[in-house]
Amino acid sequence: MIKLLQKLAAGACLTLGIPIALLCAIDLNAATTTAEDKENSMAALMLVGLPLTGVGTWLTLNLRHQHQKQEQKFDLAQEQLFLSLLQQHDGKLTITEFAIAAEVPIREAKEYLDLKAKQLSAGFEVSEEGGIIYKFPV
Repeated sequence: MIKLLQKLAAGACLTLGIPIALLCAIDLNAATTTAEDKENSMAALMLVGLPLTGVGTWLTLNLRHQHQKQEQKFDLAQEQLFLSLLQQHDGKLTITEFAIAAEVPIREAKEYLDLKAKQLSAGFEVSEEGGIIYKFPV
């Protein structure tokens, strides 16, 4: 719920702040703008446009940072699960076993195991049923 509010606030701030800042900048650079209008544009830029844009940008970057930290935690948990399964199964692991344990779709489990197989120079066996068994060094 908090992330949703942050996204909405960031969107609102950027949606309002950027156009205001641009309009003020255009007004400040127009040759036909009077000195009083330039003062008003500068005030609007400093009091509204830039602060809204700054807050919106900060919220967006903060959300991105939170998302990256969450992905890192997930990656670490998945790696720990992978290593635990390798230890339990003496280095042999099937796509189905990993998918069930990690609670991920078969496609994602296969992609993860293929990546780990490349990283760790794993071998492969074919089971009696025709499935792939990854053989990782332990």
